[in-house]
Amino acid sequence: MKKKILISIALLLTALGAQAEIKYDLRIGASLVPVAGSSYFSATETYFNNTLADIYGDYHGPVHTTGTFTADMGILFKKWLGMDICLGACPFWMESFNGVTDASTGKKSGVAIYLMPKIRFTFLNREAVRLYANLGVGVGKYFGFDELQYSYATSFGRRYVDNSFKPEIQVVPFGVEFGRKVFGFCEVGVGTMYMGISAGIGYKF
Repeated sequence: MKKKILISIALLLTALGAQAEIKYDLRIGASLVPVAGSSYFSATETYFNNTLADIYGDYHGPVHTTGTFTADMGILFKKWLGMDICLGACPFWMESFNGVTDASTGKKSGVAIYLMPKIRFTFLNREAVRLYANLGVGVGKYFGFDELQYSYATSFGRRYVDNSFKPEIQVVPFGVEFGRKVFGFCEVGVGTMYMGISAGIGYKF
């Protein structure tokens, strides 16, 4: 079944490429805080029993992030249809504190790496201005913060869960490009990579 789907996709892309000259572009951008990603780095624990170790253990302050940085390689099959391969990275950091003295014990940091193919639909294509939307589905790998191994108490002892590998989705209902060979872009998106606005610059090959 999977083989048939891959063959069908390959035939579709070949047919699209045969009907029009394929073009390429490269985008470098930055976006607002990834809300879902920030929550992955919050070492929240659920307890059945509040032991002394749980009560007086180290704790951390709020999670900080710069937002997500992205690089997209775009393949334009038609004036209205294209595909992007997006590679993203988002750093996180937080400060830890001693549970007894409340003194700082240092900072912890982590980074989220995203790999996401996107389908791009262009509904207005002019030489200097283009309006588009896209949909992306991919994966994210989260490094740092003790590799996101959450722990919680059970009647059989403490259990550890690795939450460092996640499915990712991003929807951009509206985006705008302005410029010709070198262009700027700004888009509004909802998903696990970011919530809000992403903007940057690009180059058409």
